[in-house]
Amino acid sequence: GGGMGAATAAANLKAILALTAAMASFGCGDTLMKLASTSLPTSELLFIRGSIITIVALIGATITGALRELRHVWHRPLALRVVGDVSSGWFFQSALARLPYADLTAITQLGPMAITAASALFLGERVGWRRWTATAVGLIGVLIIIRPGGASSNWWALVGIATVLCTALRDLSTRFIDRRAPAILIMFLSAGGVTLAALAVAPFSNWGLPTGLLMLKLAGASIFSLLGQLGLILA
Repeated sequence: GGGMGAATAAANLKAILALTAAMASFGCGDTLMKLASTSLPTSELLFIRGSIITIVALIGATITGALRELRHVWHRPLALRVVGDVSSGWFFQSALARLPYADLTAITQLGPMAITAASALFLGERVGWRRWTATAVGLIGVLIIIRPGGASSNWWALVGIATVLCTALRDLSTRFIDRRAPAILIMFLSAGGVTLAALAVAPFSNWGLPTGLLMLKLAGASIFSLLGQLGLILA
C-alpha cells in the first residue's frame, strides 16, 4: 500500500511538471501565432504550422522506432482526438486573430473546468465539492469577461468557448488511447490530421506567400506547440 501510494505520488508529480511545461510552451506558441495572425488566412497558418509539426514528429517517430507501434493507436479514441485537435485549432486561431490575447486566454481557462466536469461524467472520476466550487467560481469569472448580451464583438468569445469544448474532447480521448502508444506517434498522426484539414479548405481561402519573418514565427510556434502537445499527452 505504501509503495503503491509513493509510486502514485511520483507519477502525479511527473504529470504536474509535464503539464506545467506544456502550458508554458502553449503560451509561447500562441503568442507567436497571434503575431502571425494578421497577414495570412487561418487555414494557411494552420497548414504551415501543422506541416512543420508533422515533419518533425515523423522524424522523431522514425528515429525512436515509434512507427512500429501504429497498431496500438489506430482506433476510435485516436480519431476522436484528431477531430478535437482539428476543431480546437481552427476555433482558437480564428478567435486569436479577432480577440485580445488576454481575453481569449482567460476564456480558455474554462478548459480545466470542462475537464473536471467531463472526468466526473464520462470517466467516473471522483470530484469533491472543493473542485466543483473552484469550477463554479472560474465559470463566473469567464462570464464576466464574455459579458453575455454585450457588444457584438463578443460573439467571438463563443468561438473561444467552442475551443474549450473541442480541447476537452481531444484531452479526454487521449486518456483512452493505448498507453503503449508513444506520445510522438500520437502527435504525428494528430498533427497530420490538422494539416490535411487545413489543406482541404485551401480552395476557399486566399492563400498568399509568407515572408521569411513570418515563417520564423510559425516555425517557433510549431516547436512550442509540439513540445506542449507532447507534455500534455504524457501528463
